[in-house]
Amino acid sequence: MKIKGRCTVCGRDFPADLVIEGETVGRCPFCGTPMDADYSGNFVSALASVQRLGSALEAALDQLDALGPVFEMDENSLLDPLRAALAQRSKVTSARQSA
Repeated sequence: MKIKGRCTVCGRDFPADLVIEGETVGRCPFCGTPMDADYSGNFVSALASVQRLGSALEAALDQLDALGPVFEMDENSLLDPLRAALAQRSKVTSARQSA
């Protein structure tokens, strides 16, 4: 899974890999703004974990497709908790930007 993100300072979109590794670790690859001024290392680690776990989830779903032809997954049971977590993250991010 390749996560994409947007810098709320310059508004540019970019792949998360540019924040996780390379010359722009922890900073926007375009404007250089730190993704988290106080906890950049923690942010980078958490983002890398989300991307790695997303890839593991994709692989597990592919394995289920190959092994369980009688099981039909309720997509919302998987996606709703993810949507809720992303909505909470957006809410927290908006509150931080307003402060």
